[in-house]
Amino acid sequence: MTIFRYRLARTARYALPALIALTAGIAVGTAGADVASSTIAGSDNSPGPILISADQRTLAGTVGGSCSSGYLKVAETTRTVTVVLHRSPNFMIAPGACAIETFVARLKAPLGTRRLVDGVTHAALPSFDGSGILRPAYLPTGFIHRYDTATFPDEDITGVAAGCVQVYSQDSGYDESIWITQRDAAAWSAPDGVTVQPVTVRGQSGLAIPGEIEWTEHGQLITIESRTYAYATLTTADLIRIAANLR
Repeated sequence: MTIFRYRLARTARYALPALIALTAGIAVGTAGADVASSTIAGSDNSPGPILISADQRTLAGTVGGSCSSGYLKVAETTRTVTVVLHRSPNFMIAPGACAIETFVARLKAPLGTRRLVDGVTHAALPSFDGSGILRPAYLPTGFIHRYDTATFPDEDITGVAAGCVQVYSQDSGYDESIWITQRDAAAWSAPDGVTVQPVTVRGQSGLAIPGEIEWTEHGQLITIESRTYAYATLTTADLIRIAANLR
């Protein structure tokens, strides 16, 4: 399995005296068709919500907050695709190891009408269809698409079943990034002590805080965030312009 680790930081935009940084990693690999016992010490876990790529061939799950590595295991039949997240301890803790990680599995055949199943609980897995991702026709100069992944828990978000995050950054590195997130049936609440500004986004009523806008469209909560090692570099007007050019 090939592993890529990217360092991303969230802007210290809430008027805190110290810099707030979020280190995010992404572990990208492939999984075979059979769920077999692993030679790596660890445990099988529920993978959580899954992002299904637009071509129905790639599954992505996102977890964070633990110092471990892992991979997705999938078992394909004609009716189901069973998914397990295998986690193993990371004995050599390196920068980015205790962070958000995305695990990716490539299917032998498109998912189609097959049911996604949690290999631990045997329940149906919540998923987000990548064919419904809204792509920006406009971005500020220098930003390029890095990857898409499934959403992860956010203390400001409630009621979410599944979603997708698009990550864009400057082509010279990851110090400055834009995150565009879509979540099904979710609601957003502002962090305590942050001033919220009402805005209009794509003809919808929305809210803005420094470095972030959010609105609801066709039942989806959509957010666009400016994430950097310094204070927000993109203004609310910049973010609204990106939103207006989502297609």
